[in-house]
Amino acid sequence: MKSKFDKYWGSFETMNQILVIANFLDPRWKLQYQKKAFARVGIRAATIEKITRDLKNILLRMYDEYRGCEAGLSQSNHSDGVVAMEGVEFDDLEDGQAEILADLM
Repeated sequence: MKSKFDKYWGSFETMNQILVIANFLDPRWKLQYQKKAFARVGIRAATIEKITRDLKNILLRMYDEYRGCEAGLSQSNHSDGVVAMEGVEFDDLEDGQAEILADLM
């Protein structure tokens, strides 16, 4: 089974990390699940920690990119820290960044 895993996913050092991010963003899974899944496949603890650290950095960069795009919207779309998009309101994520970071760790 490991050989098939390696055949389709490759080594963790060269694997496309967007696959891990997609799994992480699935509401049923979290970063702790990723760590357990990597360990179950037989990945060394040091490699798992590196992958986890890289994943956190990628997610933080994605968040910063999103925040930069959100800041570029016209003022007419802003109202007390809430952005309306086609009738759906999203709270200003900057205020909850500490909570997001806590969930990632």
